[in-house]
Amino acid sequence: MSARLRRQERRRSTSNSKPYSKPNSPTVTSPSPPSALLYVPPHPSTRPAIASASLPLKALDRVPSIVKPASMHGFPTYDEFTELVNNYIASLHPRKALKALIDQEMYAKILRTLRYPDDVSVGNAQFRFWARKMFQLKYPP
Repeated sequence: MSARLRRQERRRSTSNSKPYSKPNSPTVTSPSPPSALLYVPPHPSTRPAIASASLPLKALDRVPSIVKPASMHGFPTYDEFTELVNNYIASLHPRKALKALIDQEMYAKILRTLRYPDDVSVGNAQFRFWARKMFQLKYPP
C-alpha cells in the first residue's frame, strides 16, 4: 500500500462525517417486508365514533368527517398552527421552501435513495447527497 493510500485511509478512519459512503445497514437474515424498514406512527381515526342508540341516523349526516383536534393548554390552535406554517413557508427562499414540507413524491425519492444508495437514477447527485445527509433508515423502537 502506498503512502498516499495509507494517509487517505487514516483520514477516513478518524473522520466522523462520511455522507458519501454507504452506511452500515443492519444485517437481516431473512427477507423482511417493507413495513419493517419504514415506521409510520399510528394516528387516531378521523371518522366519527359509532352512534349510540339515542342518536338518530340523520344526525350522523351532519357530523363532519374531519374533526378538528381539541386545543391543548400552551399549544396553538389548529388555525393558528396552520397560519404559522404558511407564514414560515412564505418567508423561506423558494429553493428551501420545496424541502420544508416533504410531499409523498419527495418522500418516495428519499426512501429510494436510502434503500438503494448505488442507484443514480433518482434525482441528481446533489439531491442524493442531501437525502443521505439529512435522513437515515432505522428500525422502529
